[in-house]
Parts: sequence; C-alpha cells; structure tokens
Amino acid sequence: MTVFSTILALGFLPLNMFIYGRSFESELEIPYANLSITVACVLVFAFLGAITNWRAPKASIIITKVGSTSHRRLKYILVCVSCIRVFRTARLNFWEL
Repeated sequence: MTVFSTILALGFLPLNMFIYGRSFESELEIPYANLSITVACVLVFAFLGAITNWRAPKASIIITKVGSTSHRRLKYILVCVSCIRVFRTARLNFWEL
C-alpha cells in the first residue's frame, strides 16, 4: 500500500500543484527532478523494508522497535528546539515594537 501510494504521488503531486497553481499570476515552476528523487528515495527504503521483513522477520521487529524509540526521542527534541526558537523570535519582536 505504501509503495503504491508513493508511486501515485509522483504523478498526483505535480497535478495538484498545476491545479492550484493556476490561480497565481506568475509562472509556477514544478521541480520534477527534486520530486522524482524524493519519491525514488522513499521507494528504495520501502522496498528495503519489505525485503527485510520477508527475509529476516526477527531483525525487522528489532529494527522497528529501535526506530520507533529513536523517532519518539527525536520528536521531543525537535518540539523543544522549535518552541525555543519561536519564543526567542516572539520575545525579540515584542521588544522591537
């Protein structure tokens, strides 16, 4: 399912940008090369995950647990850093008024 939706995203994202971009007066350039590279990277890792799950299910379980734990930690770090940056910017802008 993930691979199928990712493949469809390669065609539908530029289509979506075309549909909504018509309302702008300037020419909208769609970066097809960057979109293709991004979708290809996602497809490669989705394919590697499917192969790992098929060939080594025990390793796949361990990789999933490690990945979800590190993802949670990374999420908390990013939220904290984002909050600090927002509050610093808000404080600086407040004193400039």
